Amino acid sequence: MKNSVFCVFFALFGCFCLVSGYQSEVENVYYWREVLYENQPYSDYTLIGKYPYRIPGNNDITGIEYHAKSGLMVTTVGRIRPGIPSTLNAFCVADYDKGTSPYIWGFPDYEKNTLKPEFYRDSFYDSRNLLNKNHNYSAG
Repeated sequence: MKNSVFCVFFALFGCFCLVSGYQSEVENVYYWREVLYENQPYSDYTLIGKYPYRIPGNNDITGIEYHAKSGLMVTTVGRIRPGIPSTLNAFCVADYDKGTSPYIWGFPDYEKNTLKPEFYRDSFYDSRNLLNKNHNYSAG
């Protein structure tokens, strides 16, 4: 009895995997090999703190959503590394064909995406300094 239940379960699971594999195709509408920005307030090589304003390898689109009323595609680029001009970005869908790599701009503008000077302190990315600081994580 246990063997027949196991065989039926295994057969159904196999059919599910086979069918779902054919139905889960994802359409690539936009694709970025390198995220490019337009209307940046600084050149890529301008130093902000000790890092360039834009480091191409650090910019990866992490989220994307279409806003139908405005015709804008809103994207996010996570700031987990230095050299990222803007976290929240956008581009006009009508200006780009499917399968292209649209230039994005800081949304609503680059000024609102500017990081505070504390972000660029030398010790921020220096893990040795972070480990040596005494942090108080208590709630009280």
